[in-house]
Amino acid sequence: MPGEFTGIRIVTDVHRDALAVPEVSLVTRTGEGSWLMVVEGDQAVRAPVTVGIREGGLVEVSGEGIGEGTTIVTEDAYSLPPQTKIHIVEN
Repeated sequence: MPGEFTGIRIVTDVHRDALAVPEVSLVTRTGEGSWLMVVEGDQAVRAPVTVGIREGGLVEVSGEGIGEGTTIVTEDAYSLPPQTKIHIVEN
């Protein structure tokens, strides 16, 4: 009918068993690439990643040492130096 709108979604590719993280945890800088801040003991360290499909606030990533169960920094990761001492606060 005139004046009515609808939304569509076209799926062009599917990556089964891909690792997806919250998009806000991904840091990308021109000339430096993309990375996540990965928790190793009492430090957050920069882990380079390759970025894939983005959808719904999530982004597909792959990289050495990144996998299911890896603990990452999800807030303010962009402001951390390459290696930072941290303290994890439980909710």
